[in-house]
Amino acid sequence: MAGIKCVVFLMVLIFQWTHARGDTEVSCVYMENCTLPCSYEGADVVIHWHQVSAGNLPVHSFFHNQDQPGNSAQRFKGRASTFKDQISRGNASVLLTGAKVQDEGRYRCYTSTINGNMESFINLKADAPVHKVDVYQGENRITCRSEGIYPKPVLTWSTSPPSSLTFKNTTTVNQTEQQLYNISSSLILSGSDHDLNFSCTVSTRRNRKSVAFLKMPSQDVLEYENTIPCSPSNIQLSNLIWRFNHSQLILNGTVTSYTVSEKWKQHVKKLSESGSLTLQDISADQEGIYTCEVNDAEETTISLRSVMIHKGTSGSSLRRVIVVTVIIAAAVAFIIYTYKKVLEFFAVIVATLFVAIMFKLLAAVVVKMYGRGRGKMPPTCQNSATHLWGALHTFIITAPEHREQRRRDSKKDTAKLQLNGSSKTIQARPGKRTALVRCVVL
Repeated sequence: MAGIKCVVFLMVLIFQWTHARGDTEVSCVYMENCTLPCSYEGADVVIHWHQVSAGNLPVHSFFHNQDQPGNSAQRFKGRASTFKDQISRGNASVLLTGAKVQDEGRYRCYTSTINGNMESFINLKADAPVHKVDVYQGENRITCRSEGIYPKPVLTWSTSPPSSLTFKNTTTVNQTEQQLYNISSSLILSGSDHDLNFSCTVSTRRNRKSVAFLKMPSQDVLEYENTIPCSPSNIQLSNLIWRFNHSQLILNGTVTSYTVSEKWKQHVKKLSESGSLTLQDISADQEGIYTCEVNDAEETTISLRSVMIHKGTSGSSLRRVIVVTVIIAAAVAFIIYTYKKVLEFFAVIVATLFVAIMFKLLAAVVVKMYGRGRGKMPPTCQNSATHLWGALHTFIITAPEHREQRRRDSKKDTAKLQLNGSSKTIQARPGKRTALVRCVVL
């Protein structure tokens, strides 16, 4: 009895010593190939792999210089193999294809050669990293979700700017048949929360991904052609996705190479270097929520913008409007120019009338002065006043074409004077105004 206890004690010590030496840690990504390392020394090797944590489940065997798939458990059939070209160099590693969550556990590699037997242990950890986080908003609720994750993820919320408000949060975690986790969390929003931008982060031991949900100002656009900005300029663009009403794909790719969905080809005109989307020939059917999603390794920024569409003009109609506008502008300019000339003409008439009236008044004063004691006005002055008044009267009532002829005739500077009841025409010398000068001197 004491001998049995001693043997058991020695086996426990050997096990603890083997584990204490440190098992090799290997991390395998879900559905990717994974190598479990093992090596040996010697020749004519026999290799046996077992999953110890699953009750020594046979994984793979190699002997007689070839793989022995018939010795593998059903779950590993067709998925486990050795590197045959490296066996002779002491490589006893096994390759697992399409790693699964069920593959997680402790494995033993047993090798036997003419030099002796060896064992090594490997701890396999399965990881299904966070690939994508989706955030979308309803009327009074914002929801964040991510699927196909292992091990169990952690989801956290944050706001920008930081807020001391307490949000009603509902988080659910489900596990699928493949033992992957789906996580979803919803925040109930109140009226005071709508000015905040929310960020959702899903993390595991392998990686983390965040989504910043930015609510941009609403935009009113016309039916013809308009540009919708993507996101704030401080965000570095890499891959981006434009969506309509959260689910309908518009385009995806990069700013230099992108693919437009068939339904939106007639509406998408171009994508700018800043990620802004230019649409053409849009109507009320394209009114709704536009989201621009920008992705990098760890963070996704989703910019949400509500777009209202108003009736505009088509390209041909716009050209017609431009032509009509130019014609009207030219006509208005012509009218203004003509009206200015008309104003100048009437200003001349008014000034002329004013001078004529003042001259009449002056003549009346002179007549009165001479009538009071100085005798009658000299005939020369009377004739000059009469002819000047006649000339002014003719200038006012004569048509413009007659005035032009009169200006040409006036260069001759003639004056017709009435002397002693007879008519006599005197040619005035240049630079002298004979009768009028005499009248003014008097």
